[in-house]
Amino acid sequence: MSREGLARVAPRIAHRLSGHLGALVVCALFLAVGIAVLDDYGTSVDEYTQRDIAVRNAWYLLGNEDGLPEDHNRFYGVVFELPLLFVERALGLRDSRDVYLGRHLLTHLFFLTAGFFCYLLVHRLFDDRRLALAALLLFLLHPRLYAHSFFNSKDLPFLSMFMITLYLIHRAFDRDTVRAFLLCGAGAALLAGIRIPGVMLFPAVLALRAADLLYAAGWKERKHVLTSGLVFLLAGALTLYAVFPVLWRDPAGGFIEAFSTLAHHPTVVTNLFQGELILSTNVPPHYVPAWFAITTPPATLLFGFAGVAAVVHGGVTVPGDVLRNTRLRFGFLLVGALVLPALAVVLLGSHLYDGWRQMYFLHAPFCLLAVFGLHRLASFFGRPSLRAGVYGLAGIGLGAVVVEMARIHPHQQVYFNPLVDRTTPEYLRTRYDMDYWRPSHLQALEYVLERSSASPVYVQIYGNPLRSQLILSPADRRRLAFSPDRDPDFYVLDHRQHGFTGNGRKRFPTAVHTRKVYGNTISTVATSDLSLVDGATAGRYREAYRSAAAAEPLIRSGFDLHLTGRTLVWVKEACRPGDLSASFFLMVVPADADTSPRQRGEGGFVRLADSLGVKFDGRCLALTTLPDYRIRTIRTGQHRYHPVRGWSVVWEAVRDFGEGSGPPRVRSPAPGPAPDPWNPNASRRPGGGGTAITAATPSTRRAGNTTRAISRTPKPPRGRGRRGPGRRSAPAGRDTPSVPRRAYAVLRRPSLPP
Repeated sequence: MSREGLARVAPRIAHRLSGHLGALVVCALFLAVGIAVLDDYGTSVDEYTQRDIAVRNAWYLLGNEDGLPEDHNRFYGVVFELPLLFVERALGLRDSRDVYLGRHLLTHLFFLTAGFFCYLLVHRLFDDRRLALAALLLFLLHPRLYAHSFFNSKDLPFLSMFMITLYLIHRAFDRDTVRAFLLCGAGAALLAGIRIPGVMLFPAVLALRAADLLYAAGWKERKHVLTSGLVFLLAGALTLYAVFPVLWRDPAGGFIEAFSTLAHHPTVVTNLFQGELILSTNVPPHYVPAWFAITTPPATLLFGFAGVAAVVHGGVTVPGDVLRNTRLRFGFLLVGALVLPALAVVLLGSHLYDGWRQMYFLHAPFCLLAVFGLHRLASFFGRPSLRAGVYGLAGIGLGAVVVEMARIHPHQQVYFNPLVDRTTPEYLRTRYDMDYWRPSHLQALEYVLERSSASPVYVQIYGNPLRSQLILSPADRRRLAFSPDRDPDFYVLDHRQHGFTGNGRKRFPTAVHTRKVYGNTISTVATSDLSLVDGATAGRYREAYRSAAAAEPLIRSGFDLHLTGRTLVWVKEACRPGDLSASFFLMVVPADADTSPRQRGEGGFVRLADSLGVKFDGRCLALTTLPDYRIRTIRTGQHRYHPVRGWSVVWEAVRDFGEGSGPPRVRSPAPGPAPDPWNPNASRRPGGGGTAITAATPSTRRAGNTTRAISRTPKPPRGRGRRGPGRRSAPAGRDTPSVPRRAYAVLRRPSLPP
């Protein structure tokens, strides 16, 4: 645009915005707060991958035919990721801290922009600035979404663009011009260009346009309806093709494959939901509604369901307005946008994980329906004082949300409302996924750097250690070292990978720092130096060593395994560098277990226990407690990190006690049958031959009860092999734990019991 054109347009824009000064002030305040707390939020485990997807698509745009990712990541849209990358390059950002802080700021700014469009939409619907401001606050003051608006560059931009597209849809039907429908089609295509499920709005708009065709007065009006609908469809199709590089080679086939792949995501993980471990491929029908109900602020829930009731009641009392271009019809569009995607997830059997973050876009229609509910409740009372009371109730609810967000800052991503028990310590952690994306690792690493004066300080982080420190300053990153060949000074631990512990109750006795929300631990810093822990814990470790040293080892391997009471003790007298760079794992088979994949021990057919090692007086030591029932087989191993393959379980030796000859003192029966997706030996008889995972130090055969070394090494799962042409150094997408190849087969087995 020329300077003359800009000079003509600027006054008109300023005049229009002057009528919305209140909303602009609110957005400006939120932006100021966002800038002030920007560096309080860590990076998520997917941020690096999201940026890598943008880089690869940029290569493809520049003519590199091999630029697109080869796996399912090529189906992720780049409508938001590419602009982030272009801004990063335009500003010359090179340091990872600057890059990711910039990404966080732009993602949050887009979220605030969507909030302003929410305000504009409600103002168009009701011509009431009070309701519009209430809508803006209801949209922005969602604790989980507020935190995600910094470090989630795929689900939150989709939510933001969903709100903007809803505004464009209402504007198109309100103005009823071809130009407005062209813009609406482009907006819907950009939504699908962020995530392909955004195409759901295309049939919705076309259905509304077909309803308009029924009420068209003459041929001229029908022609206009048909023309505008066709323009909407063509603009959407062409825009989607232009912004989705994966469609360029095969538009129809690429679209079908993208939709199918993302509806049934190939990543298979466990969810902790209502105290049960469930596969992402087998979530129950109430999974999304339950997560939505317990993580949405109470005020939003109250007015949202009131809005749904108000819209349905209006459709029953005035059915003719449902098809006509009225506010009620738009309300039914919102109800459909809320209910139909949730139903589609159930009917299609979509794979869901990490709470309901793939469905965060439902907040947009629900927030607008909350405004319908607020308006209905306020208009129900004729007296102005009672109406003021309704708005006052909404204000109190929003104020309570602000106080709660400040209280749990910067961990609003683990917000739960009072519908669940937030007072019992560790109640939520043992029943629901908490900090699954690990942004709290930032605070854990800051504690490590503050506690230790060493340089470098060796740290072990579960997952990908390099991603957790991307947002630290260059000086702090230089002080941190991640090496599998050195014993870590500190362990930075989360409680996401509950699949390896069976019951989700990881306990780390050598913890020196924890981050808690509602009394529930979301991250832990533990140490391998016994001199840094409290005296009682240190005494327990020393006493366990004295008891173990007085008895013959149960298993001889890289570490000798001793049994003292119900406590298993790993001991290595001559501790070498790197011996403690891994956590210790234990697989236990109950004596009365059968060989069916349905059999489950304490959280699994075999119980996978997790323990961290400590060092003192030149020795290495680790402890764990056995389950309280008779045991048939014990298998030991370590969870080690490889710079190319990532984390993997290294199984070392197995001890067969035989029938009824395991550790005594039965006080409770072994748990009954249930599925266990993480069992790497689910289809084999416990202790049977050939259950090897990875080569380890051989152990000797013993008379009577047997001890065997495990010697066979299978190929690593796809994506974790050696680096080569066209291969990634780590699996793209979700930062999942590495498990043996056989475990992957069990995870993907179609006949896995429900």
